[in-house]
Amino acid sequence: MKRTWPSLLVLLLLAPPAVVQAQFTYITNVDNTVTIIGYTGSGGAVTIPATNVNGLLVTRIVDTAFEGNTSLTSVTIPYGVTSIGDSAFDGCVSLASATIAGRVTIGDSAFSDCTSLASVMIPGSITSIGDDAFYDCSSLTTLTISGSVTNVGAWAFFNCTSLNSVTIPANVTNIGEQA
Repeated sequence: MKRTWPSLLVLLLLAPPAVVQAQFTYITNVDNTVTIIGYTGSGGAVTIPATNVNGLLVTRIVDTAFEGNTSLTSVTIPYGVTSIGDSAFDGCVSLASATIAGRVTIGDSAFSDCTSLASVMIPGSITSIGDDAFYDCSSLTTLTISGSVTNVGAWAFFNCTSLNSVTIPANVTNIGEQA
């Protein structure tokens, strides 16, 4: 059967919006949630989707998912994400801001070597900041650690040479060496 251009156009218009989702490589977990394992988009301002095209909740960003992406300028991580893996954004040298929502654990080296990172919004529901999490983020100027954080890993903010103000809540029970 031969298809005509108008019928192909109708099919394209009725297709689900997968363009944004196409930027992310993901796996479906056994609990019917989704883990982002890679990014293939063009960079710029990126918002991690709260759900995938099948409506499944995005809960994790795996280790090294965005590592070394030099075109990423900002990232917004939605409420449902509970884990930002080790080295997830390591070496994203153009990343200038990160907004993190929800109850999340920031893995080891998650944002290390993001030399343009000047602004990070860490909500009150973050519980742990991993070793080397913001290591060598030389543009980071101000940091407020929320009231729910109990652990700041070793070297977490080492070599953040522009950091001139840090607020640490009283309930932090562990601050690693050289943090």
